[in-house]
Amino acid sequence: MNGRKPLKIQISRSNPSYGALLTLCCSGFQLEESIEFTGSEESFVKIDGRKYTNDASISRFIVRNSDMFANLLGNDLLEQAQVDAWVTAVEEILEFNLSEQELLSSVSAKLKNSTTMCLDRFTLADIMVWTVLAKNDSLHRNTPFTNFFRLILGHPCFEEAHRIVGKFEIPKPKIKDDGKKDNTTMRKGKQKIKDEGKFVELKGAEKGKVVVRFPPEASGYLHIGHAKAALLNQHYQQVFDGQLIMRFDDTNPAKENAHFEKVIKEDLKLLKIKPDKWSYSSDHFEILLQYCTQLLREGKAYVDDLDAETMRKEREERKESRNRNNSMEKNLKLWEEMQCGSTRGQECCVRLKIDMSNNNGALRDPTIYRCKIEEHIRTGNKYKVYPTYDFACPVIDSIEGVTHALRTTEYTDRDDQYNFVCSALGLRLPRIWSFARLNMTHTVMSKRKLTWLVDEHYVDGWDDPRLPTVRGIMRHGLTVDGLKQFIVAQGGSRSVVTMEWDKIWAFNKKVIDPVAPRYTALAANNRLVNVRVLDSTIDHWKSVSLHPKNDYKKTLKVTWIAKSSTIPVKIVHYDPIISKAIIGKDEDWRKYVNPNSINYSDLVGEHALKDLHKGDIVQIQRKNYCICDCEYAEKSELSGVAIPLVLIVIPDGSKSTAKLTQTEISEGTTVKLLEFKKEFKEHFGIEYKSGFAVSSTESNVSSSAQNVNHTNGMDSPMSIYLQVDNQGNLVRSLKSQKAESDQVKEEIAKLLGLKKIYRETIGQDYIAGKPPNINCSVGGNADSEAIGFSAAEVKSQEELFIEIQQQGDLVRQLKTKNKNSKETTDAIARLLKMKERYKEITGSEYKLTEDNTKDKKEQQVEITAPHVITTNEQQFDAKSSSIFDNAQSLETKKFVIETSKEENCAEWYYQVITKADMVEYHDISGCYVLRPWSYSIWEFVKKWFDGEIKKFGIHNCYFPIFISQNALERKKSHISDFGVEIAWVTKAGNSELTEPIAVRPTSEIAIYPSYAKWVQSYRDLPIRLNQWCSVVRLESKYPIPFLRTCEFLWQEGHTAFQTAHEAEAEVFTILDLYETIYRDLLAIPVVKGRKSEKEKFDGSNFTTTVEAYVPVNGRGIQGATSHHLGQNFSKIFDISFEDPQTGTKSFAWQNSWGVTIRTIGATIMIHGDDKGLIVIIPLDFTSQSNKEEKEQIICTIKKVNSSLVEGGIRSECDFRSNYSTSWKVNYWELKGVPIRAEIGLKGIAENKVKCVVRHSDEKFFIKMDELDAKVKRLLETIHEQMYNKALNARTAHTKLTNDWEEFKNLLDEKFLLLSPFCGGIECEDAIEKESYKDEKTNLGAPMGAKTLCIPLEQPVHQFPEHCIRPDCGKAPRYFAIFGRSY
Repeated sequence: MNGRKPLKIQISRSNPSYGALLTLCCSGFQLEESIEFTGSEESFVKIDGRKYTNDASISRFIVRNSDMFANLLGNDLLEQAQVDAWVTAVEEILEFNLSEQELLSSVSAKLKNSTTMCLDRFTLADIMVWTVLAKNDSLHRNTPFTNFFRLILGHPCFEEAHRIVGKFEIPKPKIKDDGKKDNTTMRKGKQKIKDEGKFVELKGAEKGKVVVRFPPEASGYLHIGHAKAALLNQHYQQVFDGQLIMRFDDTNPAKENAHFEKVIKEDLKLLKIKPDKWSYSSDHFEILLQYCTQLLREGKAYVDDLDAETMRKEREERKESRNRNNSMEKNLKLWEEMQCGSTRGQECCVRLKIDMSNNNGALRDPTIYRCKIEEHIRTGNKYKVYPTYDFACPVIDSIEGVTHALRTTEYTDRDDQYNFVCSALGLRLPRIWSFARLNMTHTVMSKRKLTWLVDEHYVDGWDDPRLPTVRGIMRHGLTVDGLKQFIVAQGGSRSVVTMEWDKIWAFNKKVIDPVAPRYTALAANNRLVNVRVLDSTIDHWKSVSLHPKNDYKKTLKVTWIAKSSTIPVKIVHYDPIISKAIIGKDEDWRKYVNPNSINYSDLVGEHALKDLHKGDIVQIQRKNYCICDCEYAEKSELSGVAIPLVLIVIPDGSKSTAKLTQTEISEGTTVKLLEFKKEFKEHFGIEYKSGFAVSSTESNVSSSAQNVNHTNGMDSPMSIYLQVDNQGNLVRSLKSQKAESDQVKEEIAKLLGLKKIYRETIGQDYIAGKPPNINCSVGGNADSEAIGFSAAEVKSQEELFIEIQQQGDLVRQLKTKNKNSKETTDAIARLLKMKERYKEITGSEYKLTEDNTKDKKEQQVEITAPHVITTNEQQFDAKSSSIFDNAQSLETKKFVIETSKEENCAEWYYQVITKADMVEYHDISGCYVLRPWSYSIWEFVKKWFDGEIKKFGIHNCYFPIFISQNALERKKSHISDFGVEIAWVTKAGNSELTEPIAVRPTSEIAIYPSYAKWVQSYRDLPIRLNQWCSVVRLESKYPIPFLRTCEFLWQEGHTAFQTAHEAEAEVFTILDLYETIYRDLLAIPVVKGRKSEKEKFDGSNFTTTVEAYVPVNGRGIQGATSHHLGQNFSKIFDISFEDPQTGTKSFAWQNSWGVTIRTIGATIMIHGDDKGLIVIIPLDFTSQSNKEEKEQIICTIKKVNSSLVEGGIRSECDFRSNYSTSWKVNYWELKGVPIRAEIGLKGIAENKVKCVVRHSDEKFFIKMDELDAKVKRLLETIHEQMYNKALNARTAHTKLTNDWEEFKNLLDEKFLLLSPFCGGIECEDAIEKESYKDEKTNLGAPMGAKTLCIPLEQPVHQFPEHCIRPDCGKAPRYFAIFGRSY
């Protein structure tokens, strides 16, 4: 607005002026530019030295200084008087604290006949009246005011003001349901959501006035990163009907090349980008010279003659140059020398004078001009000095009218330099907006590196399909539309990530798949089968579509072509030119260049392929998408022989593409494999079979095997594994015994070194509990320790291994029918005897690994696949049936827990959480993917707890995940518990951060500085906030999903009170809620107690906790904690106020409390059994049991399901027809569904449903009309039974003891021990150390006893004279619960 004066309204954070904010919005002002937040209790504006605090007065002032004066205050004196009467009435109420009754009566009368206060249009009067209604919740809910109130609340013009105040939830616009929908709305409703990223709205952008630019340097071909920048600029040009300037940056004459200028123009044409204007940086060389001279005259720049190395060193040391304070005359004289290109001038450069002490290196007096005696491609030898890009860019952007400069985030450090140049020269400042640079895996994007690949002939040229250049990827088969869709999908994100090529090829497939013609070609070096057609004697023609739409997925496919008219086809498959996905900053990228990244294969193609032209994209049936790189010619003009059709394979974005293609084209690999298998049979006397596990023994190692496997003195894989395992145990032992820090660090360093050796030797990371899978193969890869017995023993072992597998399958099948039958018991006994026999022969336990299962699948496919072509139809069907049966058997195994909870708790836990679809393991140790089945438990807990705390007036919020190093230092003494586990961010892209940033390990440091700002008076208390978030602690001990992880979800409440009594009362209120979560939601009994001085949260006065008991290993598990922080943190962060009673400075009393996803882990450990999970969440399940009269059964099931859902019970139906009933039973039992309902024709006829209870296998028949009520009661009964079961287990394993020897013995028998304790930290350390025992078979770290809690309800028992530890000698203060924990 041209006539508008700049405004600055001071808005109070605690008491914002609602009217002023609303008025700013409708007057055309930008809120972020017009307001400043203040910590005072009043909003105000200063005019001519006078301070105005009245909301109505401020609003009137805003309107009078806007272009909306006439609309909001009136066009003439009469209109202005009417509006001002209402505004003045509100003004007097605010100024003199008058009654609002008279005003409200007038408003009520007015709204009976009108929707506005005056002038039959919206004015300032309506805003001020609305603010009066907004103060009183009861007013705007009354009938006369409701519609008027909602009108302003829901108007999009005021959305930002409402958001800042935060008092009301902004209603979303509703679609009118009057039977006549707007055509536009109808059209939008049918549109699919676009697969594109978010494009950030440009600040200050106006339609038709936006000017953006794309400034590449003409020194190479455009690559995919340039394409992203160009397309983003084009996007904003089109959105705002603006202009796009294409500017060649030719500030460096050594790099500018006319050929590349032409290439870039052609590449832009390929991308369908049409700039509105073309320009060169050299067009502005004259004015750039003038601006440089101006800076020298004004003392804002100087000429420096330091050599490059000295200058670099001084900038690193933040040392000012000796020439920084040269006189203007000397600078101008040297500047003249530079422009002449003299010897003296060539030694100098011009540097801006900014700030050599700045943390931002880009501001330490950057160079803006240098002397270069080189010929420029456009200006010839006219100039001897040339500007740097960082100086030329902001000047030219301003001169050419650029409104928004889009730059990658790597230039963020130079943004201040950009702004400084414009400000120093008095130029208009374009807005800068940064977006993330596009990085791709398995390649390099640097022009220098790409040029090296071309010059060293690792690639054929700049259009080589292995390069990320626009031409290279298009020659590889990437379409322009596919590239544009990929770039658009990335949007304007600032997150710097490295993208997989699979993503871009997946977008490309969407473009080419619907239109690519289908052709047929067969591998020329495969044994092709001749087909003779006998049932047709007449030749006839038929037109066949090149892109058939029929669905042949379910038919047997036989690929054939006419033998007489084939043409030679050569398929080219390009692997990545860089073998490593992501190359580190300090790594030598050249050593990862893949010289063998091209693979060729010969095919025989159908005759129609001869018509393909270069650039045509086709699909070779049942093989790949391909692009024609060289057309077929019957006769070469040079050699006279036929030129084959050359097709380049186009990746389709699937993970298996490269692997499948490699299998097809690497025929030699199969031949080598057969040779190896032959040698294996000659050496061992048996056929090689994948999945056959040979035991690892150190005896009887043949010397020949040692020669094969111990070259260069390297240890065997198993030996290295055992070394890592032993070193890990040593480190854990030292930590549990609180050994010296230096000693622990030294052993950890050894452990890391061993893990590195293991990774380099085995080719994979070390995983505890999973030794390397050692297979006996020829060629130097077999471990000599695995070859220590005769061929007859090996054969016996192999047969026994297979027999155990078959017997295991039989046991699992019998268990699904009746696990208590005699047949099942006998089968289990036989299986156990076979496993004992296996152990006697091999010296190791039998274990069916996932790798074995996988190998078996691959082996079956390898054996049976060739029979598809060579056998008759009857044989083919039999073999297919066999494969299908095996696949079903393996699929069933997926949902069977193969380890007993009592025998191996750790393996059982792993199988449950993975097979029940609860967790997916991540590639970073200690981090896990929570799948929907487990996350739903957390949602269940979250929903209940969130509702309960809101009843107490606690609100949700969110604070940043990052914490500065300075802030963390303030709480250094309080983070000792997890100080070594803090994750630090040290880089942003390739740039080092000026100081590390911590990823929050807990949020006190992020939250309490804000509390200090918000608390200005005792009236600002209490503050009661909660946030649902995740925290990161790089767990160095045993990571266990849900129990000990590097990142975990939790809620953390942080409250501040005026008095200690209020704070302490809340601690126990929250503790009661945590007990309810475990007792009433998860059926887990817990003990409420207080932590010992050693175990309490650092910085707290005391910590309360709820502790659960895990019967299988006797460990305690901390369920949730509630801390009373006292005034410890408020004193550190100065959360203070003036005491209303004494008038002195007082500090707030604080609490913090939290519960984590340990709730899920506790539920699994306590309630899970050998079938899998037992989850206490109302979820019913219905199954189809008979396929006859399918419609009738399905209809009944859906009706029953709908009735259960309406009754508030979570219910799901399983209609999958490709799985058997027993498979479904296993599947849902493993997932822990409490009740399974089965409905069939018999049940429908009798109006009954068969219900099976998960935890007890009890069966009930319930009438359908009684199902809702009885299922609810049944779920309550299940909950009660499971709670009592867990409670009884804890009670049976809890004992009060005063005897130290009994204490240690009972601890090993999985007991919780209630014992007298003095409370001393040194004593507790000694108890833990003296009761230590390494439990390698248990889930969790080995440890001694620790205090789990000090029960709030103390036992009625007389204290003995001494503490439980005999050497303590102190009198006990209370009874504490001791035990092992997680």
